[in-house]
Amino acid sequence: GFNRYSERAVNTLATQMGKFSLDTRFVHYFYNGQYMGVKTMREHFNDNLMEDYFGDDSDNYTKIRFQDGYFPTGYIEAGEGDKALRDKILELARTGNFQEFKKYVDVEDMIKTQILYMFIDTEREIDAMIHNDVAAGNNLKMIFNINDTDGAFYNNGGTGTYRMGFDGMGGTYRFKWIDDGTSRRGAGRMFGYFSGDSTVLT
Repeated sequence: GFNRYSERAVNTLATQMGKFSLDTRFVHYFYNGQYMGVKTMREHFNDNLMEDYFGDDSDNYTKIRFQDGYFPTGYIEAGEGDKALRDKILELARTGNFQEFKKYVDVEDMIKTQILYMFIDTEREIDAMIHNDVAAGNNLKMIFNINDTDGAFYNNGGTGTYRMGFDGMGGTYRFKWIDDGTSRRGAGRMFGYFSGDSTVLT
């Protein structure tokens, strides 16, 4: 177990923003009858959770991990889903085909995830889940979850008036918006393809 305030804070913010979020809470943890202190417990963002929340069989969901060096492209672990579906969505974003893209991706959830990710200053770790038959029009579109809140709110003690990068490519929101094009473009570059990538105010 672990005690990470940021997990509870981030998922509470996500809930308040009206986006998908994980049930996260503090618990008193006992091990073999010995009290180990307050720990953080949260749901696991995976296909079984999607089955619980949205129905159908867990095998019919794809999980895409946008993490570290794979943040711009995403990857699918063995047995975790349909790589062709990921490729199709990223190509729709790359070519700017928004009308088709929004059939596959919950755009509101994507935007809210990007806002949350940029301003809480976590590392580059976002997971996405989507139903494999989403093109039929009646299944779960791609939703997103910040997988790891390492670094969240880290610079608050540094006054927040300067930008800096951290290990894992977290950093202050100024660093992310101005210097970190990978973060600025979002998971899979999807946000950047539609929002543009300029740091010049107009």
